[in-house]
Amino acid sequence: MKYIRTAPNVEYSTDRDFFLENQIVCIVSREGTKFCSLIENRLFMRSDSRHISKRMQMHIMCEIHEDIRRLRYGGEPVE
Repeated sequence: MKYIRTAPNVEYSTDRDFFLENQIVCIVSREGTKFCSLIENRLFMRSDSRHISKRMQMHIMCEIHEDIRRLRYGGEPVE
């Protein structure tokens, strides 16, 4: 399994299933929907809407994973 290191002690898996299960969370509250890292203090995306379907939530989390793999948030590949 490979990783993308975005900070000295933060590495995101390039394996999408592992990332979705262990490294990202979708939080729905009165303030809206947030997509956050589970391993660092990072907010990837925030929406004012509380009504994002489960399918769309999964789609957004997969897009965030692809952005990490493409180094959109910075970082470097590591083994």
